[in-house]
Amino acid sequence: MIRARQKQRIVRRTVTKRLDKAGTIVSLIRKQHTARELLEKYPLKTIISAMGEYGIKTEKIADYFEKSNISLFPDKIAKVLQGK
Repeated sequence: MIRARQKQRIVRRTVTKRLDKAGTIVSLIRKQHTARELLEKYPLKTIISAMGEYGIKTEKIADYFEKSNISLFPDKIAKVLQGK
C-alpha cells in the first residue's frame, strides 16, 4: 500500500514534469517559433494544454495557430463550407 507521503511525492513529481513541459512549450512560443515548428515536436493537445496552463486566453491560442494557417477545427469548418 502506498503511504500518503509517497503518494504526495509521486503527485508532486508528475505535476512538476507537466509544468516543466508546459514551460518549455510556452518559452518556445515566446521565442517566436511558429505553430508548425511546435507541431513537429509536440502533439496539438499538448501545445494547447500548455498554453492554457500558463493562462494564455483561448482567443490568443486561436490567433497563434491562425497565423500559421492551421485550423484548430478542420472538420467543423469543412462541414460549414459544404453547407451542412
